[in-house]
Amino acid sequence: MRKPGESQVTVYAQWRSLELPELMRANGPIIHELGRQWVVTIYSLWETSYRKRFAPDAGLLDEHELVVPVMGDLKRLRNDIVHHGGIASKNNSGKCSLLSHWVTIGHPIELTELMILEFMEFWGQTVIGPVLGDDINPKFGLNVVENDGFE
Repeated sequence: MRKPGESQVTVYAQWRSLELPELMRANGPIIHELGRQWVVTIYSLWETSYRKRFAPDAGLLDEHELVVPVMGDLKRLRNDIVHHGGIASKNNSGKCSLLSHWVTIGHPIELTELMILEFMEFWGQTVIGPVLGDDINPKFGLNVVENDGFE
């Protein structure tokens, strides 16, 4: 940590300018890192803010009763990103229900812009409100069930 008045700067990453085009290419390492950071950020926002706001709209008093399958999958991906160095594990990413095709167990989680668009498609099909019956596709609608600890 830098003390007040110190002029030394801490370097967290360093690249040669000639390396940047290759590092920033589509599906390159910088894009993959940004994708992993996106997963962590979106799930954090869900857990700390949006889930609490949406639960009353679904007629729920406890936000943890609000189960959205695509957010449960994001949590599983997030757990591997944060706790397993970004490597997909059988116990986390391997249990995804909607986004399982995003990962290969034992390999790095590497998101692409198309995956983020797919997530937004799933989210756009999620219904916020009480589940009223057969007219809501259970794959995308909110489910009020006992929490399995992942959504």
